[in-house]
Amino acid sequence: MAALMIDKHLTEDKLKKWLTNYNSEIKVKVNQQRNTIFDEISKHQIQSEIILKGILNKTDEIHKKINYTNYLDWIKSNTPERLEDILKNKTECKCI
Repeated sequence: MAALMIDKHLTEDKLKKWLTNYNSEIKVKVNQQRNTIFDEISKHQIQSEIILKGILNKTDEIHKKINYTNYLDWIKSNTPERLEDILKNKTECKCI
């Protein structure tokens, strides 16, 4: 059905024009957001190196306490089992 709609209503030229316009709109929005973020960040003073090192030291201490090494490992160990997997395992072991 999608192919029929495209063939009937969207010639290659129209599709190309639509995609080009859509891409341009996205670029404008991204640039606006980037500028807004940059303007907001520019209002703030950069913290001293001592403060930044203090923050890093505190986060390192917390990471050591909870055995955090990296984000991917943390995700693997902290993602709850999905319902689909639970049901699949029960079906495989004939528990249901």
